[in-house]
Amino acid sequence: MTTSEAWSTVRTGTFAERAAATTGVLLALLLLKLPFRHTARTVRWARKIGRRTPATARAEALVAAVRHAGRWWPGRVACLETSLGAVLAAALLGQRLDWCLGVRFTPPPSSTTPGQPSPTAARSGSTPPRAGTTRQPSPSDPRVTLRRVLHPPGAVEHARTPPPEGVTVTTVAEAAKAVPERHYTHHEQRGVTLHRSNPRVIHRDLTTLDVREGMNVVEFGTGSGYSGSLLAQLVGPSGQVTSLDIDAYLARWAGVIHRDRNVHNIECHVGDGTAGFPARAPYDRIVAWCTPPLLPRAWVNQVVDGGVIVAPLPIAAVPNMTVVAKIVVHAGRPEVESVATGGYIEATTSPKGDLDLPGRWVDWENRVPSPSWISLAWRDEDDPLHSGARSALDRLLKGAHTEPYGKEIDWPSWRTFAASLADHRLTMAGLRPDLWAIGHTTTTSAAVVQQDGTIVADHPDSPSLKVLRGWLAAWEEAGRPAPESYIPSLSHHEPDGWSLHLSR
Repeated sequence: MTTSEAWSTVRTGTFAERAAATTGVLLALLLLKLPFRHTARTVRWARKIGRRTPATARAEALVAAVRHAGRWWPGRVACLETSLGAVLAAALLGQRLDWCLGVRFTPPPSSTTPGQPSPTAARSGSTPPRAGTTRQPSPSDPRVTLRRVLHPPGAVEHARTPPPEGVTVTTVAEAAKAVPERHYTHHEQRGVTLHRSNPRVIHRDLTTLDVREGMNVVEFGTGSGYSGSLLAQLVGPSGQVTSLDIDAYLARWAGVIHRDRNVHNIECHVGDGTAGFPARAPYDRIVAWCTPPLLPRAWVNQVVDGGVIVAPLPIAAVPNMTVVAKIVVHAGRPEVESVATGGYIEATTSPKGDLDLPGRWVDWENRVPSPSWISLAWRDEDDPLHSGARSALDRLLKGAHTEPYGKEIDWPSWRTFAASLADHRLTMAGLRPDLWAIGHTTTTSAAVVQQDGTIVADHPDSPSLKVLRGWLAAWEEAGRPAPESYIPSLSHHEPDGWSLHLSR
């Protein structure tokens, strides 16, 4: 669920559901100001008194009622508050919803919205963002993390090269046993950290990074501090870790928690990670929990020969079309060794407050009557007033023509395929909160397919709709290829860095 969803203007649900929703929101706001143990106890109580699981439609109506109730609160009522409010409201009605803290995928999955329960779950999450991303039930339907991320479980494991003789190797699983995850993500004094990732995602990327004892490692995106603590464990007393975050609050708190745990081989700094951190370079390994606009030259310059970079990179100039790449640098030249489905919150030059709106490449947004936005790959052709973006978004919001696709959309596969087409009319949009869309637009036509499988166009005979149908047919004919099946390549852009492209 998102902040914008919490400000829903739709009045929904029965009178009893609306009354329970209002009470649930107020209780959630009160509980979240107390130490988190009180919230945990209350949720356990809510599960005990809830005797039945509501049908999907009733669960959705209840969450919508909670969102509507939250709009009257002058402060923040977003994913955490709304999902908790839904669980408490359900309990007041004698119903039971599960509360799952921690992750969602970026983009959000099509079959259910983070924070909006299936019949058995009310989920809390915000983007990505350390996503952001982005529900993780299967490799084809990943759900994203709060601030960074998006990896499906069971994705391809990267082989580890044998360590040099005499070098001790601590596995990520061993390191995880030594690091108290919740001490970082749910710290008693700092509270719950929204900018964090699913631990399984962190473990996967650190396995890909292949960290060895004694190495010099840097991470960009400190988040809760959990990933940095794992790195400190992996490099051991003879190694060193540098952690950089644009958000001073996150970096400072992580540093305090590390110190309190007597972790002394990691330093946390505040700064823009896309510039690297030359003061402690060169690095044996670089890992990023945020997405730069391209692979920065600074990262390549600050890694040793043979060093490894694991980072999310865009594959199109629209939001959330990314893969996580493993890059090896030889003689100053980066080479992509492998890619996997995934993505993290966009790297920005200042702390990101709105975790629901993409941090880069948004060409137009509306905030009333409800939030919506659009991103055009052809933005360079638009005028200074963004007339093309405004008119394209307006055409899609009017929805003169809608039709069902008829099949479930495998979003990671579809978005990667759409990006690989390299069509300059590619468009990403958010017509509804947490329901993103990919398609084709021009100055006079527009058509997209949403995550729920709904095709929206400006007209039944829209030229953009014809193009979109062709893309979808080609995707099906290709067998809905997995992101890992594409051939990656890097293009050099002086002086900034390298852009990533995928082909088949």
